[in-house]
Amino acid sequence: DLPKDAIAVLGTTPSERIHNMIYDIVKNSYEQPDIIMSPVTKEAMHRIREFMFDNVYIGSKAKDQDKKAQYIIRKIYEYYILHPEKLTGEYKQRYKESKEDVVQIVCDYIAGMTDRYAVKIFENIYIPTSWSIY
Repeated sequence: DLPKDAIAVLGTTPSERIHNMIYDIVKNSYEQPDIIMSPVTKEAMHRIREFMFDNVYIGSKAKDQDKKAQYIIRKIYEYYILHPEKLTGEYKQRYKESKEDVVQIVCDYIAGMTDRYAVKIFENIYIPTSWSIY
């Protein structure tokens, strides 16, 4: 669970926390030369950030999957660099219409993928589909 003291300041849901941080920044920055956050809100934000790094990003069981995720992303990248015509949607259009570097287009395409979508693309490219022999 997220730190209770930070949740008490920022809110219980992600949208509440975002709203409250933005409100705090606007309130404390109004007619100021700098964009600032109140010390209380800033401390709460740092507590949540620290918690997330310790328990989700770095110290989690999901972190054990890091090498697999890197492999999937690398294989998708290699595939689309060799076959940019297989890109979809706006990325295919960008490839067809511009002299933009294909590396940038492929990187942008991959950067927009969710984890599930990347796994689905990887499976579509590299995992054979089963078929019936009857």
